[in-house]
Amino acid sequence: TIIDPWLRESSLVMIYAERGIGKTWLGLSIAFSIVTGQPIGNWEIINSVGVLYIDGEVSADEMQDRMKKLSAGLPPISAPLRILSSDLLHQNDFASVNLCDPSWRKKIYDALKEQQEIKVLILDNLSCLTPGIEENDKVAWDAINQWLISLRFLGISVIFLHHAGKGGKQRGTSGREDALNIVINLSTPKG
Repeated sequence: TIIDPWLRESSLVMIYAERGIGKTWLGLSIAFSIVTGQPIGNWEIINSVGVLYIDGEVSADEMQDRMKKLSAGLPPISAPLRILSSDLLHQNDFASVNLCDPSWRKKIYDALKEQQEIKVLILDNLSCLTPGIEENDKVAWDAINQWLISLRFLGISVIFLHHAGKGGKQRGTSGREDALNIVINLSTPKG
């Protein structure tokens, strides 16, 4: 167990919500909790492990600002926290992360296999990291799903952040949920 009661080694998790609810804030909070061993709300960190956070949406400056705010007052990290920013890649004339591209999936897989201290991968967010995918097509999702399962076999837990559609459910094919252990829907609390 990494986060009690819901994140275990090799878990595949989707957290989805409408725009502006706080998916990135929650994703970063989860990352900092895991690497510092500090609880997040009622969720206890049982094992502090390394985290790779891949961001496809937020500007690098905004990401740094959020990280400074979230880490203020926390104890030092006890496991590595690595950030891969599509914005920084783009600023340095590299291609942005694209999980639809098999070479990107292989690079990430190989990096996680090599860096065994990293046990949690957070993907923020699915829409930005899978440009051009037909969201309602299960077949289009199959290659990414198989990659996620291969990460599970490595002992990597994957949390991916995703948008809700107009009806409030996760946007796109329901086949996206077939291999998942946990699906969390964020919403604005009443009042």
